[in-house]
Amino acid sequence: MEKRLCCYAASVLNAALVTLVLAAPALGQEARVFGLDEAVEHAWANHPDVALAQEGILAAEGQVEQARAGYYPSLTLTGAYTYNGVLPKSVLDFGGGAFPGMGDATGAQADQTGVPPVEDPAQTDVIEIEFGTRDDYRAIAQTQWSVFTWGKTANGYRQAQAGARAVEHRLTATRRDVALRAVEAFYGAIVTEQVVDVAERARAQSESRLGIVQKRLDVGVVTRLDLLRAQVALANADAQLIRARNGSALARRVFALAIGLPPSEDVSPEGALEYTPTEDSLADLVAAGLAERPELRELDEREIATDHLARVAKAGAKPNVALTGTYTWNDTEKQDPQRTWSVGAGISFPVFDGFATRGLRRQAESAQRQVALTIESLRRGISLEVQQAYLSYHEANAVLSAQREAVTQAAEALRIANLSFDNGLITSVELADAELANTQSQLMQIQALHDTVIARARLARATGEELP
Repeated sequence: MEKRLCCYAASVLNAALVTLVLAAPALGQEARVFGLDEAVEHAWANHPDVALAQEGILAAEGQVEQARAGYYPSLTLTGAYTYNGVLPKSVLDFGGGAFPGMGDATGAQADQTGVPPVEDPAQTDVIEIEFGTRDDYRAIAQTQWSVFTWGKTANGYRQAQAGARAVEHRLTATRRDVALRAVEAFYGAIVTEQVVDVAERARAQSESRLGIVQKRLDVGVVTRLDLLRAQVALANADAQLIRARNGSALARRVFALAIGLPPSEDVSPEGALEYTPTEDSLADLVAAGLAERPELRELDEREIATDHLARVAKAGAKPNVALTGTYTWNDTEKQDPQRTWSVGAGISFPVFDGFATRGLRRQAESAQRQVALTIESLRRGISLEVQQAYLSYHEANAVLSAQREAVTQAAEALRIANLSFDNGLITSVELADAELANTQSQLMQIQALHDTVIARARLARATGEELP
């Protein structure tokens, strides 16, 4: 028996060392304390999931801005400089420097004697003419305005607006999910602290009982077996306390992560296990969930967006009308700067595009059907989620009511057992049983209260309520 006690004590010591290692980051620094509201606000401001959803809003706003650009004319400015290293040339050969029957290049009459003239090297019979310029400066301004697109611009803009509204609803859903996780972690840290308190009281009771048994053994009132049982009970209480402290340390790290802090950050919740009861009927709660859940509002906007997408696809085979304008400035070393401008209107009609428009139209129509099916599936899922949360809440509430009565009874039984033990009417084993029953009833009440609080929070999330 003593050998088993030594082995048990060694395992308890190892567990204590593990608890000290887990608590090491918190040594030397004061824990940051958060109330429930402050914890949720901190989570909204620092959790990566919220930041990711906010980036989605910025991207959607950019898409709206891009789609709105279709209403405005475009303007393109182009500047260019060209240096022509080799210019094209035209060569004129006059065959001796004079046209037949005319004088030479100096204006004298041609020699009629037939004697070949003596060539003068200074005179040339070939003229080379270069075309173009070596330095060419050019500036062009071009504008185009699509004045009629058969609804493509308007529907594209409305599609982008609906997409932006959908992303806003997604942010709302993300914030509520983050809030729920923060609430769960907050109350999880609180319940583990209460478990530590119960374990500490249970250990104190076991230690007190061991002292009493030891004194009674010294006077010969009890046997060594009673002492060994009291020692085992104290070792068990030590083990429970170590596990409780370890669980509390882990719960605080989960709490830190849930509110957007590193898990190594030492945090502590400040509050109590409490909730706001609800007496709403299941039908009313389901109706509230279907009316308030941001996930459904997001899909409603997606449905609007796919409707406009289908209209854009159908307009792909329709004509477009655009106005154009061009202004050109050109300067070379051989002439003064030249300025030209032109305006025009054009119509384009895609007669055949290889069935691309038909393919886009089929994709858009399929997207509409997919969104409709997703909405119906989500509505059923929300209805089931609300019913599950409702049943879990009422189950936890009923268990809590029953457990409160059990705690009262167990506390009274322990009081009587202590009096009886002090008067020598019961053994230490019977007292240990009463202490164990009292400890278990307290732990079960704490767990029941925690389950009720979390079930109420999940019911609020399922019905679209704002947390906390």
